[in-house]
Amino acid sequence: MSAETPQTDPNQLTGDPSPEELEAAQAANEAESQDAQAQLAALQAKNAELADQYLRAQADVQNARRRADEEITKARKFAV
Repeated sequence: MSAETPQTDPNQLTGDPSPEELEAAQAANEAESQDAQAQLAALQAKNAELADQYLRAQADVQNARRRADEEITKARKFAV
């Protein structure tokens, strides 16, 4: 039986990643960051759209309420 020691990479002993691994991780992080930024932009646009719809719906309700109050006032004023 021979007592050969397996050849190991010095980076494996210290736990330091190789430059290739660092570049791959950095590229993956950049891609992930870009995806997250794209999702954020899409969600912000959707939020702005929904906020606008909400404000318009609120204005429609206020206008309908105001018109109904005016009609009631006119009906009382001109009632026979």
